[in-house]
Amino acid sequence: DRSFFIALECTQILSAVASAELLRRLLSRLFEPSNWLYAVTLGAAVLETVLIFTGMEAVLAIPLLLLFAWTVMDSMDRMDGRRLFLAGFAGSLLVLARLDTMIAVALALALLIRGRASVKQMAWFVVGLVPVVLYVLSNVLFFGNLIPVSAQVKQLPGGLRFNFRAIEAIATPRGSLYFLATVIGLVLAVRSWRK
Repeated sequence: DRSFFIALECTQILSAVASAELLRRLLSRLFEPSNWLYAVTLGAAVLETVLIFTGMEAVLAIPLLLLFAWTVMDSMDRMDGRRLFLAGFAGSLLVLARLDTMIAVALALALLIRGRASVKQMAWFVVGLVPVVLYVLSNVLFFGNLIPVSAQVKQLPGGLRFNFRAIEAIATPRGSLYFLATVIGLVLAVRSWRK
């Protein structure tokens, strides 16, 4: 049925538009308003349209990553319970879209600790992460493992060791997404340490 593919295409377009707007807001918050912000946003939007067609989760992961970065920055500026909960909940949505983005959530948690969040403030962030906890518990209850079967299949053969393919992957569309996520994380970390 064509209606499914039309709906999918509309979702992809909405994802690209939402991501471009979130990136513009994020960059505007980090840097003085300038024309280059629009050029970078446009370039990122074009790159995202390529990334969207490489995999299903990219449609959700990209705007959720930007939303998560935005909510973390917002909660770092004004550490109230509502903002911290929203940052945690955005982190939950991000992790549920792509499990490996748990690294970004762990970095945000480290930033909050570094930002000297109180135990009560940290609790608000953790409450926002409840959907991830429920997801992990359901994996343990129904499948007997913390991670889903798809993640078990992708585990490195022979255990943990340095893998040069990870560096080579930066040149791929998905790798460039991870590179962007790393840059956003580093900017947030540097911004946090300057305060």
